Amino acid sequence: MGGETSDRRALRLEIEAAVLDAVAKVGPDGLDKSAIVSRFAGRAPQSTLYRMIDAPLKSGKAGRMVEKVVAEAVAARASADPARDAARDAVEILPKPIRVDAVVASKGGQSFGHYIQRCIDIAEKLIQHACTTEGNVRNAKLLAVGSESLRRSMETALKIQVQMRDLQQVDEIHNAMMEEIARESPECAERIFMRVGHLLNSMTLG
Repeated sequence: MGGETSDRRALRLEIEAAVLDAVAKVGPDGLDKSAIVSRFAGRAPQSTLYRMIDAPLKSGKAGRMVEKVVAEAVAARASADPARDAARDAVEILPKPIRVDAVVASKGGQSFGHYIQRCIDIAEKLIQHACTTEGNVRNAKLLAVGSESLRRSMETALKIQVQMRDLQQVDEIHNAMMEEIARESPECAERIFMRVGHLLNSMTLG
């Protein structure tokens, strides 16, 4: 760029700084080139802006910057096992499924199973009240209501059992992920942690 004007050089340096800043926040794969182009629209042809954006990516400057950020993050942990720490953090920031007990507890209530059992008890009382001591039907409408309530309560209880099993499987997957990431180098584990964070951040912004 021997014939580069001072204005063009200033623009190139501004765009390079914007690219490096974005890569540090969202990673190379999450870089939104069009967003950077829109920031500098009118200061150069669009094709020129895209070439300036690609320059630090192709030259390896952005990659070296990411490596520096990773190395600094590993050093900042000051841990005896930075790979395991990064692995744990990567798993912990993954979205967690909402547990039914947590929903009830957040409202200051008892466990979900407690409320299901109450529904079953009430349904059984309705059924008992709808029948005579000999077992004959005394109130067909009440018997139907009690039976339907019992059916729904049992159906809900079964769904909760399935969900709890699925949650246990999710926990097992997370633990397996953490163990495997922890086996890698601290730098690799840190890159995985950052990549997960970048992906979650882009999902939130989207």
